[in-house]
Amino acid sequence: MIYRQTVAKEVSTHPWRVLGGSSRASISTKTSESLEGIPDGSIDLILTDPPYFDNLSYSELSDFYLAWHQSLGMAEPPYDNPAIAAPIKENLALTDRGDQSIEVYRNSLHRIFCECRRVLKKDGIMVFTYHHKSPVAWDALGDALVRSGLKCATVLPLRGEGQGGLHSYDGTIKWDAVFVCRKGSQVPSASSDNAVVPRTAIKQAKEQASAYAEDLAKTRQIGFRDPDRLNLERAMIVASAVIAPTHPDFMPLSDALKTSSTGGP
Repeated sequence: MIYRQTVAKEVSTHPWRVLGGSSRASISTKTSESLEGIPDGSIDLILTDPPYFDNLSYSELSDFYLAWHQSLGMAEPPYDNPAIAAPIKENLALTDRGDQSIEVYRNSLHRIFCECRRVLKKDGIMVFTYHHKSPVAWDALGDALVRSGLKCATVLPLRGEGQGGLHSYDGTIKWDAVFVCRKGSQVPSASSDNAVVPRTAIKQAKEQASAYAEDLAKTRQIGFRDPDRLNLERAMIVASAVIAPTHPDFMPLSDALKTSSTGGP
């Protein structure tokens, strides 16, 4: 019991107490679109996992667990009131693929990435995972990322799903793409320029993803399949995106991502 009380005192809801040394950890339940309380350039490492566009009903699942937390007296205010449901409408994940919903997702993710860039130290690192079968989802992620001023240093494949249930049929993606990002020197200015990808980078993404697929396929138990190769290829295309004027040597990010499904640039 004494140990538990000691741990409780070392965990704060205020990030600045961790930075000041008075707490060992801080837990805050809120949107990442505004990281107030965390100073500029103060964080060494950010590990995050943004919603996979529309793959999961995140808030609906959370609402189920909230009911249990309320019954057990564990819910944080204002949700300690059993009459208050989870804020489903504030969920970043899409409930439909209409243009307006996609734009909300893109803009919200952009604000989150901008806040992550703001709080990162100059030599800090942000790591996140992503996967999706739709080029539209990848385009939204890529546009939000490149406009935030974060620069992707590398992309790696990582097994993210188990062997059973809904994740085992032939068309599912079992491997996430892991993005390792650093703080760019500046945030791209607001302009009419588009997110584009060098045509040479598209070719390199295809070659690198195919090389990973060939190497990982040597061990059958690893289970790296064509959907995983395609997912990794799109991740590498996103990682190569820049904000630039239209030029013959570049392809719009949305078009570059579609080449993955057709097999060539």
